[in-house]
Amino acid sequence: MTTIKSKFFLLLFLAAIAYMAWVCVSPFPRPATLAGLSHQSIAAQLGEADGETHEKFVRWRRDRGPGSWTLDTDAPGTGDFGAKACAFRLRLSLWTPLGYVPVYTKEWNDLSCGV
Repeated sequence: MTTIKSKFFLLLFLAAIAYMAWVCVSPFPRPATLAGLSHQSIAAQLGEADGETHEKFVRWRRDRGPGSWTLDTDAPGTGDFGAKACAFRLRLSLWTPLGYVPVYTKEWNDLSCGV
């Protein structure tokens, strides 16, 4: 009887680990590979921005269970270089549903983008 219980709890533990790994792995490509691409190229890879679109940034959002991944890029025509054809800043974040607090954030900048 204890071996059945221990196998059950082991399977439950492994399922929880697999689920958390699925939540914690970003559904977006690495932002370093997107930095410097045109906004049209990024939209072609990620689809239409389904998150918020503001004057200063465009956001793609993918929900994964209890977490929510966002990829932000500066909007065309904003930032230090004025109108530009490529993404100057990219920010990848993992958010929690409780209080919408970022768990992980990484930002990439391409300083040669507007030049």
